[in-house]
Amino acid sequence: MSTTIPTGVTSTVATRPARLLGLTGIAAGLLWAVLTVWEYQAGLQDGPLIGARLVNQIGFAIAIAGYVALLIGVHRARPAGPGRVARAITGLFAAAWLVILAGQLLSLLADLSGDDNPLLGIGGLLQGVASLATGIAVARSGRWSGWQRWWPLLLALYYVGVLLVPVFAGHEPTMLTESIWAVTYAVLGIALATATRRADAGQRSLPA
Repeated sequence: MSTTIPTGVTSTVATRPARLLGLTGIAAGLLWAVLTVWEYQAGLQDGPLIGARLVNQIGFAIAIAGYVALLIGVHRARPAGPGRVARAITGLFAAAWLVILAGQLLSLLADLSGDDNPLLGIGGLLQGVASLATGIAVARSGRWSGWQRWWPLLLALYYVGVLLVPVFAGHEPTMLTESIWAVTYAVLGIALATATRRADAGQRSLPA
Protein backbone atom coordinates (compact mmCIF):
# COMPACT_ATOMS: atom_id res chain seq x y z
CA MET A 1 0.00 0.00 0.00
CA SER A 2 1.29 3.47 -0.79
CA THR A 3 0.35 7.06 -0.02
CA THR A 4 0.38 9.79 -2.67
CA ILE A 5 1.56 13.21 -1.58
CA PRO A 6 2.20 16.42 -3.53
CA THR A 7 5.86 17.08 -4.28
CA GLY A 8 5.49 20.85 -4.02
CA VAL A 9 5.62 23.67 -6.49
CA THR A 10 7.87 24.17 -9.49
CA SER A 11 8.66 27.37 -11.33
CA THR A 12 9.08 27.68 -15.09
CA VAL A 13 10.57 30.63 -16.92
CA ALA A 14 8.86 32.35 -19.84
CA THR A 15 8.95 30.41 -23.10
CA ARG A 16 10.61 31.77 -26.23
CA PRO A 17 7.25 32.75 -27.84
CA ALA A 18 6.25 34.54 -24.63
CA ARG A 19 9.52 36.46 -24.63
CA LEU A 20 9.11 37.44 -28.28
CA LEU A 21 5.50 38.57 -27.78
CA GLY A 22 6.55 40.39 -24.62
CA LEU A 23 9.21 42.27 -26.58
CA THR A 24 6.57 43.11 -29.18
CA GLY A 25 4.41 44.57 -26.42
CA ILE A 26 7.32 46.63 -25.10
CA ALA A 27 7.93 48.08 -28.56
CA ALA A 28 4.21 48.74 -29.07
CA GLY A 29 3.85 50.57 -25.77
CA LEU A 30 6.88 52.76 -26.39
CA LEU A 31 5.72 53.45 -29.94
CA TRP A 32 2.29 54.51 -28.65
CA ALA A 33 3.92 56.86 -26.14
CA VAL A 34 6.08 58.49 -28.83
CA LEU A 35 3.12 58.82 -31.21
CA THR A 36 1.02 60.38 -28.44
CA VAL A 37 3.63 63.04 -27.72
CA TRP A 38 3.94 63.76 -31.46
CA GLU A 39 0.16 63.91 -31.86
CA TYR A 40 -0.33 66.41 -29.05
CA GLN A 41 2.72 68.56 -29.78
CA ALA A 42 1.91 68.81 -33.50
CA GLY A 43 -1.87 69.22 -33.04
CA LEU A 44 -2.71 66.09 -35.02
CA GLN A 45 -5.81 65.09 -33.04
CA ASP A 46 -8.14 66.58 -35.68
CA GLY A 47 -8.03 67.60 -39.30
CA PRO A 48 -7.82 65.91 -42.69
CA LEU A 49 -6.29 62.45 -42.75
CA ILE A 50 -3.29 63.39 -44.87
CA GLY A 51 0.40 64.01 -44.41
CA ALA A 52 1.71 63.89 -40.85
CA ARG A 53 -1.67 63.01 -39.34
CA LEU A 54 -2.03 60.02 -41.67
CA VAL A 55 1.44 58.75 -40.75
CA ASN A 56 0.63 59.28 -37.07
CA GLN A 57 -2.60 57.29 -37.27
CA ILE A 58 -0.96 54.48 -39.24
CA GLY A 59 1.61 54.33 -36.47
CA PHE A 60 -1.16 53.93 -33.91
CA ALA A 61 -2.57 51.04 -35.98
CA ILE A 62 0.84 49.34 -35.86
CA ALA A 63 1.03 49.87 -32.09
CA ILE A 64 -2.47 48.42 -31.64
CA ALA A 65 -1.45 45.34 -33.64
CA GLY A 66 1.47 45.03 -31.23
CA TYR A 67 -0.92 45.16 -28.28
CA VAL A 68 -2.97 42.37 -29.85
CA ALA A 69 0.16 40.25 -30.17
CA LEU A 70 1.11 41.04 -26.56
CA LEU A 71 -2.30 40.00 -25.24
CA ILE A 72 -2.31 36.83 -27.31
CA GLY A 73 0.96 36.08 -25.55
CA VAL A 74 -0.66 36.76 -22.17
CA HIS A 75 -3.56 34.51 -23.13
CA ARG A 76 -1.20 31.69 -24.15
CA ALA A 77 0.84 32.03 -20.96
CA ARG A 78 -2.27 31.30 -18.83
CA PRO A 79 -1.34 33.63 -15.92
CA ALA A 80 -4.99 33.74 -14.84
CA GLY A 81 -5.11 29.95 -14.54
CA PRO A 82 -5.86 26.98 -16.80
CA GLY A 83 -9.65 26.92 -16.41
CA ARG A 84 -12.21 27.89 -19.03
CA VAL A 85 -13.27 31.05 -17.25
CA ALA A 86 -9.65 32.18 -16.88
CA ARG A 87 -9.00 31.54 -20.58
CA ALA A 88 -12.19 33.38 -21.51
CA ILE A 89 -11.14 36.41 -19.49
CA THR A 90 -7.70 36.76 -21.08
CA GLY A 91 -9.20 35.97 -24.48
CA LEU A 92 -11.68 38.82 -24.03
CA PHE A 93 -8.80 41.18 -23.26
CA ALA A 94 -7.14 40.31 -26.57
CA ALA A 95 -10.50 40.52 -28.36
CA ALA A 96 -11.05 44.04 -27.02
CA TRP A 97 -7.90 45.21 -28.75
CA LEU A 98 -8.90 43.37 -31.93
CA VAL A 99 -12.08 45.46 -31.92
CA ILE A 100 -10.00 48.60 -31.39
CA LEU A 101 -7.71 47.56 -34.26
CA ALA A 102 -10.74 47.07 -36.52
CA GLY A 103 -11.97 50.51 -35.46
CA GLN A 104 -8.62 52.12 -36.20
CA LEU A 105 -8.49 50.54 -39.64
CA LEU A 106 -12.05 51.70 -40.30
CA SER A 107 -11.06 55.22 -39.30
CA LEU A 108 -8.13 55.11 -41.70
CA LEU A 109 -10.18 53.76 -44.60
CA ALA A 110 -13.28 55.91 -44.10
CA ASP A 111 -11.58 58.97 -42.54
CA LEU A 112 -13.78 58.77 -39.43
CA SER A 113 -13.16 60.66 -36.23
CA GLY A 114 -13.10 58.80 -32.94
CA ASP A 115 -16.55 60.12 -31.99
CA ASP A 116 -18.03 58.79 -35.25
CA ASN A 117 -16.48 55.33 -34.95
CA PRO A 118 -18.53 53.01 -32.69
CA LEU A 119 -15.90 50.25 -32.76
CA LEU A 120 -13.42 52.41 -30.86
CA GLY A 121 -15.95 53.08 -28.11
CA ILE A 122 -16.99 49.45 -27.88
CA GLY A 123 -13.37 48.32 -27.80
CA GLY A 124 -12.52 50.85 -25.11
CA LEU A 125 -15.33 49.62 -22.86
CA LEU A 126 -14.39 45.98 -23.45
CA GLN A 127 -10.82 46.82 -22.61
CA GLY A 128 -11.88 48.30 -19.29
CA VAL A 129 -13.95 45.27 -18.30
CA ALA A 130 -11.53 42.65 -19.63
CA SER A 131 -8.37 44.28 -18.26
CA LEU A 132 -9.89 44.57 -14.80
CA ALA A 133 -11.12 40.96 -14.86
CA THR A 134 -7.72 39.80 -16.10
CA GLY A 135 -5.89 41.77 -13.42
CA ILE A 136 -8.00 40.31 -10.65
CA ALA A 137 -7.74 36.77 -12.03
CA VAL A 138 -3.95 36.94 -12.43
CA ALA A 139 -3.50 38.32 -8.91
CA ARG A 140 -5.75 35.64 -7.43
CA SER A 141 -4.25 32.70 -9.31
CA GLY A 142 -0.67 33.33 -8.22
CA ARG A 143 0.70 31.63 -11.36
CA TRP A 144 2.93 34.65 -11.93
CA SER A 145 5.17 35.58 -9.01
CA GLY A 146 6.76 38.83 -7.88
CA TRP A 147 5.71 42.20 -9.26
CA GLN A 148 4.54 40.56 -12.49
CA ARG A 149 1.64 39.00 -10.59
CA TRP A 150 0.23 42.42 -9.73
CA TRP A 151 1.05 44.41 -12.86
CA PRO A 152 -2.04 43.48 -14.94
CA LEU A 153 -4.25 44.71 -12.09
CA LEU A 154 -2.31 47.98 -11.76
CA LEU A 155 -2.59 48.50 -15.53
CA ALA A 156 -6.35 47.97 -15.38
CA LEU A 157 -6.84 50.26 -12.39
CA TYR A 158 -4.89 53.01 -14.13
CA TYR A 159 -6.90 52.71 -17.33
CA VAL A 160 -10.27 52.57 -15.63
CA GLY A 161 -9.54 55.17 -12.96
CA VAL A 162 -7.47 57.68 -14.91
CA LEU A 163 -8.77 57.37 -18.47
CA LEU A 164 -12.09 55.54 -18.79
CA VAL A 165 -14.14 56.92 -15.88
CA PRO A 166 -13.02 60.54 -16.43
CA VAL A 167 -14.11 60.33 -20.08
CA PHE A 168 -17.65 59.59 -18.94
CA ALA A 169 -17.37 62.63 -16.67
CA GLY A 170 -16.39 64.80 -19.64
CA HIS A 171 -12.63 64.91 -19.01
CA GLU A 172 -10.50 63.96 -22.01
CA PRO A 173 -7.09 62.31 -21.53
CA THR A 174 -3.99 64.47 -21.66
CA MET A 175 -0.66 63.84 -23.33
CA LEU A 176 0.81 62.82 -19.97
CA THR A 177 -1.97 60.46 -18.86
CA GLU A 178 -2.14 58.76 -22.25
CA SER A 179 1.64 58.41 -22.48
CA ILE A 180 1.79 56.83 -19.03
CA TRP A 181 -0.98 54.44 -20.09
CA ALA A 182 1.14 53.38 -23.06
CA VAL A 183 4.08 52.74 -20.76
CA THR A 184 1.89 50.46 -18.60
CA TYR A 185 1.46 48.21 -21.64
CA ALA A 186 5.21 48.28 -22.30
CA VAL A 187 5.72 47.12 -18.71
CA LEU A 188 3.13 44.37 -19.27
CA GLY A 189 5.37 43.24 -22.12
CA ILE A 190 8.29 43.10 -19.68
CA ALA A 191 6.10 41.08 -17.28
CA LEU A 192 5.21 38.57 -19.98
CA ALA A 193 8.83 38.23 -21.12
CA THR A 194 10.26 37.79 -17.63
CA ALA A 195 7.50 36.18 -15.56
CA THR A 196 8.25 33.01 -13.64
CA ARG A 197 5.18 30.80 -13.66
CA ARG A 198 4.34 28.65 -10.67
CA ALA A 199 2.83 25.25 -11.33
CA ASP A 200 2.21 22.04 -9.38
CA ALA A 201 5.21 19.79 -9.68
CA GLY A 202 2.99 16.74 -9.52
CA GLN A 203 2.75 13.93 -7.01
CA ARG A 204 4.86 11.07 -5.79
CA SER A 205 4.02 7.89 -3.90
CA LEU A 206 5.47 6.81 -0.60
CA PRO A 207 5.12 3.42 1.00
CA ALA A 208 2.55 3.29 3.77
